[in-house]
Amino acid sequence: MFSTKKRRFEAVEVLDILSTDRDKEMKCRHQPTRVQRNAAFLIDVRFVPLDDLSADGNGTYIYTGRPTQTFRKKANGDWKKRCSKRADIDKESDFHFIREYRHLKESPDFHQTLYYARDKRGEIVNNLVLLQYQFDGAEHSIKAFPHGNSKSGKSFTRTKPSVKRVLDENLKTLSASEAVAKTRKDLGGPFKTLSDADIPRGRAQAYDMKRERSNTTCSKPQRKQVNEMTTRTFI
Repeated sequence: MFSTKKRRFEAVEVLDILSTDRDKEMKCRHQPTRVQRNAAFLIDVRFVPLDDLSADGNGTYIYTGRPTQTFRKKANGDWKKRCSKRADIDKESDFHFIREYRHLKESPDFHQTLYYARDKRGEIVNNLVLLQYQFDGAEHSIKAFPHGNSKSGKSFTRTKPSVKRVLDENLKTLSASEAVAKTRKDLGGPFKTLSDADIPRGRAQAYDMKRERSNTTCSKPQRKQVNEMTTRTFI
């Protein structure tokens, strides 16, 4: 854990953090899950994909913005803000500094913020993201709510995008149930994963993904036929 304080990170401070070589002990190679306190972590995105970070077991986040600023690192190591927006960069010393803001749907006073920088090639600097969790007021426990379509009442855990990509690839050659089983096996199974976000939820999710793919590739008559077939198969 990088910090446990409730605080605001300034842009230049974060750029110094991200651009400095860090011991591997300071960098997370596994995604923090169910964090419900004021805390910050340095994430190594070679091991934790950037788009997985919002699937942390806390429920559904509401995305509220991604402001981007343009900075230049001067010869003496200091940072200079070139532009308050995303500007074209063509020098090795120029970087885009990005913040991604989210708050929890069921607990809007709890925020998740990602800080990272990209170089002129679009690569994340040092493969590092500063992940911050913070409450507006006092810390408190957060209850996870069921999915809107859930009949079991089980709390909802969003599946990580990286898991869905593996499942989608398996669905190209396997049935829904086979693809779910293979994906779970490929990812280590429920006993080797850290949270429910690390494996597919089940066949219903696989059918939904098949239906979504058909909706983007089929004409309207074909789409209706595929939807009817997948619905009948699932029932």
